Amino acid sequence: MKTSSHEKKAEIINRRTILGLVGSGSLALVAGFDPAGRRWVSRVEAASCPSFVDAPRLDGVLLLDAASRAADARDKGNIAHEIPCAVLRPGSVEDIRRMILYCRRYKIKVAARGQGHTMFGQSLSGGLVIENQSLNTIHSIGPDGADVDAGVRWKDLIIASYAKGLTPPVITGYTALSIGGTLSVGGISGRYNAGAQVDHVTELEVVTGAGDIRRCSKRQNRELFEAVLAGLGQCAIITRAVMDLIPAKSMARLYNLEYVHNATFFRDLRTLINRGELDECYNIWFPGPGGNGFVYQIQAVVYFDSSNPPDSARLLRGLSIPASPATFRDMSYLDWELNVDRLIDFFRTAFQWDDLIKPWFDVWLPDRAVERYVG
Repeated sequence: MKTSSHEKKAEIINRRTILGLVGSGSLALVAGFDPAGRRWVSRVEAASCPSFVDAPRLDGVLLLDAASRAADARDKGNIAHEIPCAVLRPGSVEDIRRMILYCRRYKIKVAARGQGHTMFGQSLSGGLVIENQSLNTIHSIGPDGADVDAGVRWKDLIIASYAKGLTPPVITGYTALSIGGTLSVGGISGRYNAGAQVDHVTELEVVTGAGDIRRCSKRQNRELFEAVLAGLGQCAIITRAVMDLIPAKSMARLYNLEYVHNATFFRDLRTLINRGELDECYNIWFPGPGGNGFVYQIQAVVYFDSSNPPDSARLLRGLSIPASPATFRDMSYLDWELNVDRLIDFFRTAFQWDDLIKPWFDVWLPDRAVERYVG
């Protein structure tokens, strides 16, 4: 067999490396040769990362190179870091099934990753990371709902369904997230009276830890269905979902109501929420003028068609501030739904958003405790 000059050089380097280790008494650190990576590996590497040399044939690709693994070694929180041993970009659901079975045989940890927007490392794995972005087909859209792959972004579904006069009933603020990702964590929205995104799923296709591809719903495999929704990816990997769609309005009106007193703010917030006349109602805080205290800003949204604009005086009646000075802005429905995406895109350009550490804290509080806690 002929050997190229490059192969000879690699062979010499590897031989020299081993001889150097022998001479230094460090040979105990070397576990063996990785035929997939064509390199010597240490005991630590061998114990944590298999070579995947006998991995099954795939429709997609299994990536073992350092750059691909490093790209999935952090999430948006940039707090937790863990380099996976391999990254799967599946070409089919069958790829996921095959690799789950492979990892089950060798006891390799597996994590599913959508857009990587977890904050504390939930989508990281020291074993195999399965990227679902490559499975991103919208199979159908209609009055009966949408049938989509888990890697489809909400943004793409919103735009495609709106073209047919429809919309998902619950939409997160940022929409460039994968459907499989948000269904694994719940999917919370400013649409306070519509539940979470998981409440509007009618059927799932999943791959279980045993390597089975299963369909589940309230009528079929219900226990699995309910365990997977908001199950943090621990019960099965979502690969496809059928979800509700509702008729979409053409416009959105955003009201901004500002407060400086805790009690006044909460009184008006409860009034607006308890009436149930708005489509979205939530609050943001920001530092007051000169950095003195905080301003409470209620953002109240109502959807409407241009032929029937909302009655602002009626919607904002009975609040502690008069309705007349309340500022509002009308925009198209799509402009409103995608406004946070534009903001994050600006952050990425102006502040290197992806590289920032984000110690975000999410908490559910009962109504009796929230006012004191915030105050």
